[in-house]
Amino acid sequence: MKLFAFLAKREKPDLFAMGFTTCLILMVSTNNLISIYKQLNNTENSEIENEKSSQTTVYGVLIIGLFFLFNVVGNLYRAMTTDTSIYSLVLPVILLRDWKYCSFCEQNSPPRAFHCFSCRRCVLKRHNHCMFMGTCAGLRNMRFYLLFMVHVWLGLLVSIYINWQYYVDFVHTFDFKHVFIFFMPLFAFALGIIGLYELFISFTNAINVILSLLLFFYMLINFIMAARNQTWHERAKLIDTYDLGWKQNLIETFGYNWFQASVNPFALIRLPSNGTSYMTKAHSAVNYNVDEAQTVIINDSTTSHRRRDFNTNTNII
Repeated sequence: MKLFAFLAKREKPDLFAMGFTTCLILMVSTNNLISIYKQLNNTENSEIENEKSSQTTVYGVLIIGLFFLFNVVGNLYRAMTTDTSIYSLVLPVILLRDWKYCSFCEQNSPPRAFHCFSCRRCVLKRHNHCMFMGTCAGLRNMRFYLLFMVHVWLGLLVSIYINWQYYVDFVHTFDFKHVFIFFMPLFAFALGIIGLYELFISFTNAINVILSLLLFFYMLINFIMAARNQTWHERAKLIDTYDLGWKQNLIETFGYNWFQASVNPFALIRLPSNGTSYMTKAHSAVNYNVDEAQTVIINDSTTSHRRRDFNTNTNII
């Protein structure tokens, strides 16, 4: 129900981009299953012992691929359905220091929150609006946004490995025709050079290579910002006020249970901040011994916010 409610509020460009993402995931997964099916048939029909033993490797790769697919779909779902807007908080009536008033939301907005005109609300620690997820990456779903990219990239590497024979054959028969088919399969199909099945295989295998290269560099930039505890806005403005050291910065993004989060998209979100206040360099130089009892714990049904007021040295619940 959460997903349907989310989709109902999305604008047409977001819905188109999300549909494109879903189609790519389905196409790459289908292409991998076809390749695995062919490899298993070849090994079963072979009388060579080495070919027989390679079945274990094929099944192992299949299990790894399914694990990455689970994390891709799970992180995408959690990124879309996790509310990271100011409406998830009880906001003060008076305008606090470093806060600002949003005339669109008609609410007081905390530091690092910015209004998104696509989401039509202010987003806590807004990083950017991702059309392929249909929502903004912010405080509570930044972990899902980054891990979605990581598992997509790893899944593409697995897909390249599964379809390795296709790339070997491409190199061995390297000529203008095959280069044209590989990089522009749609034009090759329109000209009648290849059929529908060849179009599907060529397109998905080309996507594996091209998207894995593009995604690697984009993912690297985002992880560098996460290691510096910066959003795109803060990176552009050269703001490093919230840089607490790369280890603590990653905890600010992935939470205290970062290992669970990296393998299970449905693990609880346990963050140091609830979105109304953040540690800065000045605070961390004095004291940054935040224990796990003072973290923000978020699940699907309830939200419990706990933070520490470092000015008065008291706990606020």
